[in-house]
Amino acid sequence: METRIREIITEFERNSIGKSFAEVKSYIIEDIIVTKLKCILTPMEQQLAKDPEGINLIKQCRFCFLEKLQSVLEKTIYSILSVRTISFYKDINVKTGQCFLISSLSENVEAKFKKRRYLRLDKTGAGLVD
Repeated sequence: METRIREIITEFERNSIGKSFAEVKSYIIEDIIVTKLKCILTPMEQQLAKDPEGINLIKQCRFCFLEKLQSVLEKTIYSILSVRTISFYKDINVKTGQCFLISSLSENVEAKFKKRRYLRLDKTGAGLVD
């Protein structure tokens, strides 16, 4: 599940701006999904990052991009996990190039899927038991 989320984010960025994040990691923790992105700043962004106004411009641009990514992620999360996204939080640190996305979900997905992992075949091999 986490792998599919990473793939969607990478594909979205590649198709939208022609490059990929240096690193994408996703973790499902109870009813949230935490995604950590390592951004590669363009040479222009590196120059802008040298002063506070430039940092604000980079953040505005990246937040705009993340707004578009949010709707894609919500649809992806629903198609993979069959749960709704309640809220979406994001933050970017221009100096480190790290970006965090946090999706709050309508139910505890970790427990839901852990339970499925522990299901096993019954003695006849025809059905599943807890």
